[in-house]
Amino acid sequence: MAVTVKQIAEMAGVSRGTVDRVINNRGGVKKEVEDRIRKIVEQLDYKPNLVAKGLAKKSTNKKIGVILNAHDNPFYKDVILGVEAKDKEIVDFGFETLLRTTHCYDIEEQLKRIDELVAEDIAGLILSPINSERIANRLNELNIPIVTVNTDIPDVTKLCYVGSDYLQAGYVAANIFGITGRRHKIGIITGNKLILGHNMRIEGFKQAIQQEQYPIEIIGVYENDDTDIKSYLATKQMLEEHPELTGIFFAAGGIEGGLKAVEDLGLLKKVMLITVDTIESVKKNLLEGNIAATICQEPYVQGYEATKIMFDFLMTGQSPDTIAYLTKTQIKFKYNI
Repeated sequence: MAVTVKQIAEMAGVSRGTVDRVINNRGGVKKEVEDRIRKIVEQLDYKPNLVAKGLAKKSTNKKIGVILNAHDNPFYKDVILGVEAKDKEIVDFGFETLLRTTHCYDIEEQLKRIDELVAEDIAGLILSPINSERIANRLNELNIPIVTVNTDIPDVTKLCYVGSDYLQAGYVAANIFGITGRRHKIGIITGNKLILGHNMRIEGFKQAIQQEQYPIEIIGVYENDDTDIKSYLATKQMLEEHPELTGIFFAAGGIEGGLKAVEDLGLLKKVMLITVDTIESVKKNLLEGNIAATICQEPYVQGYEATKIMFDFLMTGQSPDTIAYLTKTQIKFKYNI
C-alpha cells in the first residue's frame, strides 16, 4: 500500500500542510520538525503522488477563499467542519482554504473580507452572501469562480449554490403545525431580510398555509439578526404583545435567546415551538419536550460539497452538474434526534 502524506503527518504529529511544505522544500518549518518528517519519509520510502502533482500544475494559484457569516451563529460550526474536512483532502494537491468569518448582516464587513481575500490572490471564492446589490456588484467584478453556500444571491454569475431548499423547509414547518388540526396563531422569529434563505423559508411557510388551507394565522414576523440577545428581546416582545399566540416558528439563528424568553415567561410546553437546525440548545429542548420538531439542512455537507465543487473546477475544469446542489431537508423529533 502506498504511503500517504496523511500517514506521515500523523506519525510526525504535524499537519499535512507542514509535511507538504517539507516534501516540496517550501520552507517555513522548524529544523527539528523538518528533520523528523524527512526521517519518516526516508524510512517509509515515500513516493509523491505524481498524478496529483501533474494535475495540480494546471493551476498555479491554489488558494480558495471562504467567507461565512459565522460570528454569533453556532450553526456554522458544522459548515466549517465540512470545509476543513475537504481542505485536508486537497492539501496534497497544493491547495488551501483561507477562511474568514463575518457578522451576518454587516455589508461593509463582508465587502472588506472579499477584498482581503482578493489581495491574497485567491483562485476562487466560496461565501454565504448578504443579499445586497453592493455585494452582488462586487462579486461580479471579481472574474473568479464563485460558489455560494448556505444562502444564495441573485444576479451573480456563479458555479453553483450549495445549501438548503428553504422554500421546502418553510412548507415543512407549516405542515407540522397544520397536521395538529388546531387553529394556530403563529409568530415567526427570523434573522434578517438581507438573507435570501430566511425570506424563502417564510415564503414557503405562507404558501403552504394557502395551498393546504391550514387554519393558521401569522400574527407577525420579528427579526433578530441571528443573535441570541436580539432574539430574546424580539421573542419576549412578540409574546407580550400577542398573548393569543399558540405557536412560534424560529426560522433562523438566535434560537437559544428566543427559547430563554419563552422560558422566562413561563410558556414552555404551552406554546408549540418549531425550530431549525440542531445546535446544542435545540437538542436539549427537543429532548425535554419543549420543542415539537426541528428542521435540519446538513450543514457539514454544505461546507464539504461547496469546497469539493470549487476544488474540482480549479483542479480539472469540471463544472458542477447542477446550478443548485440542495441538501436534504430533515425533520428531527425527540425520538430521532
